[in-house]
Amino acid sequence: MGRKQISGADLSDSTGIARSTLARKINGRVGFTVDEIFTIASALEVSVVDLVSPAASQWSAA
Repeated sequence: MGRKQISGADLSDSTGIARSTLARKINGRVGFTVDEIFTIASALEVSVVDLVSPAASQWSAA
């Protein structure tokens, strides 16, 4: 979101995911569904791989 200079409110509006729900998911309190990941990648105009790769590398380092 930072690289694309899009706020959580803007991402919420463009994806249809409620702001409070999106905040909980971004903060790691609730997981994303596969559909949400695809929707967010589309809204940010990035590939799903680009979106989840940083998260995947965090899990593999643990």
